[in-house]
Amino acid sequence: MITQSRYRQNASPGAAWAAAWIVLLSMLPAALAQQPPGQNTSETLDRVMDISLPSQTLEKAIRELSEKTSVPFEIAAGAADFLPYGAGTRVSITLPKIPLRRGLTQVFEGLGLRMDIQPDRIRIVRAPFLNRLGRRLTVDEQKIVHLMARLESFTLEEPPATVEFRVGGDAGAPDTLNKALAASKGANALQHLEQACDSLSWVWRVDGRRLVIERRRDDFARRLEESVSVNYAQQPLETVVRELLERANVPLLVDANALAAAGVRRIDLVTRRSIADLLELLCRNAALEFEVTDQGFVLRTATNTSGVRPFEVKPPATAVPGPKPDDQTDTVELLLELRTGVWTTIRITRADLPADLRESLEKRMKEVFGDKPPHLSGRPATP
Repeated sequence: MITQSRYRQNASPGAAWAAAWIVLLSMLPAALAQQPPGQNTSETLDRVMDISLPSQTLEKAIRELSEKTSVPFEIAAGAADFLPYGAGTRVSITLPKIPLRRGLTQVFEGLGLRMDIQPDRIRIVRAPFLNRLGRRLTVDEQKIVHLMARLESFTLEEPPATVEFRVGGDAGAPDTLNKALAASKGANALQHLEQACDSLSWVWRVDGRRLVIERRRDDFARRLEESVSVNYAQQPLETVVRELLERANVPLLVDANALAAAGVRRIDLVTRRSIADLLELLCRNAALEFEVTDQGFVLRTATNTSGVRPFEVKPPATAVPGPKPDDQTDTVELLLELRTGVWTTIRITRADLPADLRESLEKRMKEVFGDKPPHLSGRPATP
């Protein structure tokens, strides 16, 4: 059972600095402009400018910013997907004679984005908390983010929203976070909270009208519970595992020998299940084990390798030359999903396979073993 602690929003949150402000209305990708010769992006951002842009799509706003500042901007693919109105989000921007870096940081972070500053351009990408959220912000959630981008620091005494702790029932969590906040640095409350949580192996996310703080491993586990539809045909095991973790935005830490020890496996799988269930199924049947930690999804060779491995066609324990396999006695194992979350394996003779599956099996066997496929039944051939 998780003990939850809450800190409610003060009616008068801490003094907000209004160096830049944005008004959310309804966004798109874009890029533009050339910098003056010999000047890099970082130097350009240190300039003080007075800029005012009316309400418009982010695409148009970025074009105007590029023209006025000579800073090339580029919005990463999918960066706008999790904003309240997706690619239709509109903004108005005012920078009243302040350094571009400070003003634009507040503008983009107030939307749930951040600047990835490179020598020759600025890429606009999702902020870490938005990747963790894994969905569109609601309007209420975006208002909290906007406020946090304007606050100079984050305090539990005057939080921008109700704070809920989910850190394993730790009654001292608020004091622990306060100490981490005191040691954190940043341009605004978003950066302070991100840095403080990161130092504790915690994360934060906005959820409705509250801020949820939880352990990083619990955040990973939550993301792995997302249900996805998959359709894999003869895909390598490693490819499938990596793709599933990328969907959940969870890092993979793998023992260098684990996947190699699992052997060459090709996955055929069509279903809709949670990512966690799919990974458990794949790992169990490849003699692998995993653990969700604060670092990510840790994959290693299983200490107990007993049990069937239904994703592979089993060759005989002892390969003995013999005649062409007999369809009536040569058997294979199939993995079947009986209903959602319930799987079983069955042994069936080649003769009982539907014609299309038998043809696919024979084709694949020839690709793997050439013109001398082994007996699938696991018994020596009779001379």
